[in-house]
Amino acid sequence: MKSDVLYLCEKFRTVSEEKITNKQRKLKIAKLLEDISTGVPAKITTALDFLQVHGDDSIIAPLVQSLDKIKDEKSTAEIIEFLSSLKSSSAVEKVMEIVNDPGYAAQQVKLLSTIWNSPLDYSSYLAEFVSLAVKGDFM
Repeated sequence: MKSDVLYLCEKFRTVSEEKITNKQRKLKIAKLLEDISTGVPAKITTALDFLQVHGDDSIIAPLVQSLDKIKDEKSTAEIIEFLSSLKSSSAVEKVMEIVNDPGYAAQQVKLLSTIWNSPLDYSSYLAEFVSLAVKGDFM
């Protein structure tokens, strides 16, 4: 009985630590996305380095939005390179949601270039790419 109580206490402590860590991680990611939106090249580079290791799919949309806001070409190229090097297969669905979202039309060409250079498999979206090519200015 005593060992069951100790086990439950330990399990509760572990879950609580994970929640705190997850909350801290989300706050850190929010701060880094804020740094990127400043347009300061050094902050962008530092933030992208951290996000390369600790980011998740939630950062994709804010990064795409930042593409037209950042005036420094080198920083824009760094963000495009970052998006091109995504490795999580779950990112494919998120990227395609953004490609198909009319709210991101201004960034569509840049985002499509990240897909062409990506190691991820977008082949299941071939019909959507053909549709975009026919509708858009890609021919």
